Amino acid sequence: MADTHHVQRGIAVRRNDMLFAFVAAICAMVFASVIAPVHTAQAATVGSITIDAQWNRDTADQSALAGDTYAIVRIASAELDGDGTVRSFHTVSAFERFDEDWTTLTSSELNAAAKQIGTYATEHQLYSATGVTDATGRTTFFDLDAGLYLISRTNAAESNQRYGCDPFLISVPETGDGTPTFAVTAEPKFSDNGTVTPPTPNPNPEPNKPSNPTQPSRPTVPANTGAAVGALALFCIGMAVASVIIFDLKRRRSN
Repeated sequence: MADTHHVQRGIAVRRNDMLFAFVAAICAMVFASVIAPVHTAQAATVGSITIDAQWNRDTADQSALAGDTYAIVRIASAELDGDGTVRSFHTVSAFERFDEDWTTLTSSELNAAAKQIGTYATEHQLYSATGVTDATGRTTFFDLDAGLYLISRTNAAESNQRYGCDPFLISVPETGDGTPTFAVTAEPKFSDNGTVTPPTPNPNPEPNKPSNPTQPSRPTVPANTGAAVGALALFCIGMAVASVIIFDLKRRRSN
């Protein structure tokens, strides 16, 4: 009888050990499912585009074009290499009719495409964000995913209506010098279209406080509230079950 009792206890112990191992494995998988999305999100990088609107740039008569409204929309996502440079662009569905091999287009071809897409985006209200230039002629769009962006001046201040500005395309990141830059500065080109009085240069312009073109935007971490709470709840339940099993195992071994 004693041998039978020991055999039964051994079987029970082995079953408990197997059950404990199973619960531990489930807990590990649940915990990994909570942590992995956070690590992936932290690895993602976003950028910014600062529009620097100046008339007669780099001359004694340079004037900041303040009070103008610019609109922005991403027309293509970007696939990046390991060093952050753009490998290829993929036109988003809203602009698929304008699909091109964007990395092979010349400057004139990009300008022509920007004009066409700008008209289309305005007609179909596809712009995702707008900003107004401050006293220094600057406005910044933050938290931009990698891709090719269309920028259009959608409204000009009364004193700036003389100066024309065509839509243009710009990439985030920008790799003009071979090094990827996620804090991009765009310098729109202007044409003189009339006799409207130009803006008076401000000798002491105040910079736009939110703008910080020398620093890239911080990576964003997508919300993970619902999934994380559920996963953590499962993790806690699993740990509670494991605790009960361990307690029962110790109790059986002490008997």
